Amino acid sequence: MFTKSTIEQYFISEKTGAFILCCIGIAALIFALISWFVLKTQVWKGFAIVFALLALIQVFVGASVYRRADKQRTDMVYNFDMNPQKIIDQEIPRMQEVNKRFTLYRYAEIACFIIGLGLFIYFRKNESYQVWAGIGIALALQALILFTFDKIAANRAHTYTESMANFFKKPIN
Repeated sequence: MFTKSTIEQYFISEKTGAFILCCIGIAALIFALISWFVLKTQVWKGFAIVFALLALIQVFVGASVYRRADKQRTDMVYNFDMNPQKIIDQEIPRMQEVNKRFTLYRYAEIACFIIGLGLFIYFRKNESYQVWAGIGIALALQALILFTFDKIAANRAHTYTESMANFFKKPIN
């Protein structure tokens, strides 16, 4: 059953997940800086480069979702009561696109995990290319973190979309 409570729960969960992602991104950024300035080996420098770049993405994506979640929640609750057609015309198609993007993200994250693991395995014993081993392990680790967060968010988004579509008797793609 799709209710105002369903809307509230979805966007509150989105905001919570975004906050956690942001915190993990900040922690990853700190760890990347420690890797670069304190640990200083070629492996850790390679690790720091990729880990920091992906940590910045986590912070920016997390902050963006966090900032817009409350407005989306209040707009959707308002539309539920005052303009349900807007949910049918705008929110369901928006969420269908979100769900499609999550599928693409999962494929990209799996590919990055495999590439990262391959780089690490291939270069881990080659003294001249230790930076690539660090890049590989950072890429694999960050891909795993992002895959986990996106899997949770995708499940939540799919349930929310299905709930809306069933309530309004609109088929989902």
